[in-house]
Amino acid sequence: MKESKLNMIFSEVISMRSDLKELRAAVDQRNSKKLFTKSETATILKVSVRTLNNYMREGKINPTYHDRAVRFTQEEIDRYIRENTIQMVRHGI
Repeated sequence: MKESKLNMIFSEVISMRSDLKELRAAVDQRNSKKLFTKSETATILKVSVRTLNNYMREGKINPTYHDRAVRFTQEEIDRYIRENTIQMVRHGI
């Protein structure tokens, strides 16, 4: 009886370790996402910080707030570029 109970507890511990590994991986993935400052984002977009502030106010680009700091994810910067870039099409080649 005691041995089967120990085996059940052992199985639960193994399961919990697996769950913990998955949780750690998810946290590590989330923390690995680089966040850019306003200045860095403005440089990437080749605009001034003032223009970036206007884009934020107009809802063209959405920042992420950490405490009071304004940051931009790579995904948001990529979305803005993708949606605001004119695609050039070459004809006749």
